[in-house]
Amino acid sequence: MENQTDLTPAEPNSAAEGDSCAVDRSCTLDPAQMPERTARWKKLFTNVLSHDRTPSSATFEFSNTDYLRAELDELVKLERICCAHVAWVLEENDTGLELTLKSGAKNATELASDNLQFDTLVKILLPEAYQ
Repeated sequence: MENQTDLTPAEPNSAAEGDSCAVDRSCTLDPAQMPERTARWKKLFTNVLSHDRTPSSATFEFSNTDYLRAELDELVKLERICCAHVAWVLEENDTGLELTLKSGAKNATELASDNLQFDTLVKILLPEAYQ
Protein backbone atom coordinates (compact mmCIF):
# COMPACT_ATOMS: atom_id res chain seq x y z
CA MET A 1 0.00 0.00 0.00
CA GLU A 2 1.67 3.13 -1.19
CA ASN A 3 -0.42 5.91 0.32
CA GLN A 4 -2.81 5.37 3.22
CA THR A 5 -5.28 7.69 4.90
CA ASP A 6 -6.22 5.98 8.17
CA LEU A 7 -9.26 7.68 9.59
CA THR A 8 -9.98 5.83 12.79
CA PRO A 9 -13.06 6.66 14.85
CA ALA A 10 -13.11 10.02 16.57
CA GLU A 11 -15.31 11.09 19.44
CA PRO A 12 -18.87 11.70 18.27
CA ASN A 13 -20.12 15.27 18.05
CA SER A 14 -22.63 15.14 20.90
CA ALA A 15 -24.14 18.50 19.99
CA ALA A 16 -25.41 17.07 16.71
CA GLU A 17 -26.48 13.59 17.83
CA GLY A 18 -29.73 12.21 16.52
CA ASP A 19 -31.35 9.56 14.39
CA SER A 20 -30.56 11.18 11.07
CA CYS A 21 -29.25 8.30 8.97
CA ALA A 22 -31.45 5.71 7.33
CA VAL A 23 -28.60 3.21 7.62
CA ASP A 24 -27.33 3.88 11.09
CA ARG A 25 -29.04 5.29 14.18
CA SER A 26 -25.62 6.26 15.59
CA CYS A 27 -25.09 8.73 12.76
CA THR A 28 -25.00 12.36 13.81
CA LEU A 29 -25.46 13.93 10.38
CA ASP A 30 -28.09 16.65 10.29
CA PRO A 31 -31.16 15.13 8.56
CA ALA A 32 -31.28 18.15 6.23
CA GLN A 33 -27.83 17.17 4.87
CA MET A 34 -28.72 13.51 4.31
CA PRO A 35 -30.12 13.77 0.73
CA GLU A 36 -27.05 15.62 -0.58
CA ARG A 37 -24.62 13.25 1.20
CA THR A 38 -26.45 10.17 -0.03
CA ALA A 39 -26.49 11.51 -3.60
CA ARG A 40 -22.73 12.09 -3.47
CA TRP A 41 -22.11 8.52 -2.25
CA LYS A 42 -24.46 7.04 -4.87
CA LYS A 43 -22.70 8.98 -7.65
CA LEU A 44 -19.31 7.85 -6.34
CA PHE A 45 -20.44 4.23 -6.10
CA THR A 46 -21.27 4.13 -9.81
CA ASN A 47 -17.47 3.82 -10.09
CA VAL A 48 -17.01 0.80 -7.78
CA LEU A 49 -14.94 -1.89 -9.47
CA SER A 50 -15.49 -4.55 -6.80
CA HIS A 51 -16.53 -4.98 -3.20
CA ASP A 52 -16.15 -7.51 -0.40
CA ARG A 53 -17.76 -8.09 3.00
CA THR A 54 -16.62 -9.77 6.18
CA PRO A 55 -18.54 -9.81 9.47
CA SER A 56 -16.62 -6.75 10.66
CA SER A 57 -15.84 -4.81 7.47
CA ALA A 58 -16.88 -3.73 4.00
CA THR A 59 -14.27 -3.01 1.31
CA PHE A 60 -14.78 -1.20 -2.00
CA GLU A 61 -12.30 -0.90 -4.89
CA PHE A 62 -12.16 2.16 -7.16
CA SER A 63 -9.93 3.31 -10.02
CA ASN A 64 -7.30 5.81 -8.97
CA THR A 65 -8.39 9.02 -10.71
CA ASP A 66 -7.99 12.57 -9.44
CA TYR A 67 -11.77 13.00 -9.17
CA LEU A 68 -12.35 9.73 -7.28
CA ARG A 69 -9.43 10.33 -4.93
CA ALA A 70 -10.60 13.87 -4.11
CA GLU A 71 -14.24 12.83 -3.61
CA LEU A 72 -13.32 9.81 -1.49
CA ASP A 73 -10.93 11.89 0.62
CA GLU A 74 -13.61 14.51 1.27
CA LEU A 75 -16.46 12.09 1.94
CA VAL A 76 -14.36 9.93 4.24
CA LYS A 77 -13.41 13.00 6.27
CA LEU A 78 -17.09 14.01 6.52
CA GLU A 79 -18.23 10.49 7.44
CA ARG A 80 -15.59 10.25 10.12
CA ILE A 81 -17.41 13.07 11.92
CA CYS A 82 -20.99 11.78 11.70
CA CYS A 83 -20.26 8.03 11.79
CA ALA A 84 -17.34 8.05 14.18
CA HIS A 85 -18.01 4.53 15.48
CA VAL A 86 -16.79 3.15 12.12
CA ALA A 87 -13.12 3.25 11.10
CA TRP A 88 -12.84 4.66 7.56
CA VAL A 89 -9.60 3.56 5.86
CA LEU A 90 -8.73 4.80 2.37
CA GLU A 91 -5.67 3.23 0.78
CA GLU A 92 -3.94 3.74 -2.54
CA ASN A 93 -2.33 0.62 -3.96
CA ASP A 94 -0.97 -0.62 -7.29
CA THR A 95 -4.44 -1.34 -8.67
CA GLY A 96 -6.34 1.74 -7.48
CA LEU A 97 -8.09 3.00 -4.38
CA GLU A 98 -9.50 0.80 -1.64
CA LEU A 99 -12.07 2.08 0.86
CA THR A 100 -12.56 -0.11 3.91
CA LEU A 101 -15.17 0.46 6.60
CA LYS A 102 -14.27 -1.37 9.79
CA SER A 103 -16.57 -2.03 12.69
CA GLY A 104 -15.74 -0.35 15.97
CA ALA A 105 -17.80 -2.99 17.79
CA LYS A 106 -16.80 -3.86 21.33
CA ASN A 107 -19.01 -6.95 21.65
CA ALA A 108 -21.04 -9.44 19.62
CA THR A 109 -24.24 -7.38 19.83
CA GLU A 110 -22.52 -4.28 18.45
CA LEU A 111 -20.82 -6.37 15.76
CA ALA A 112 -24.18 -7.81 14.67
CA SER A 113 -25.58 -4.29 14.49
CA ASP A 114 -22.59 -3.01 12.46
CA ASN A 115 -22.83 -6.05 10.19
CA LEU A 116 -26.50 -5.26 9.43
CA GLN A 117 -25.60 -1.60 8.82
CA PHE A 118 -22.80 -2.56 6.40
CA ASP A 119 -25.23 -4.84 4.53
CA THR A 120 -27.78 -2.02 4.36
CA LEU A 121 -25.12 0.39 3.10
CA VAL A 122 -24.06 -2.01 0.34
CA LYS A 123 -27.71 -2.60 -0.64
CA ILE A 124 -28.33 1.16 -0.89
CA LEU A 125 -25.14 2.02 -2.76
CA LEU A 126 -24.77 -1.13 -4.86
CA PRO A 127 -28.32 -2.41 -5.41
CA GLU A 128 -27.24 -4.45 -8.46
CA ALA A 129 -25.17 -6.65 -6.13
CA TYR A 130 -28.44 -7.87 -4.55
CA GLN A 131 -30.54 -8.44 -7.69
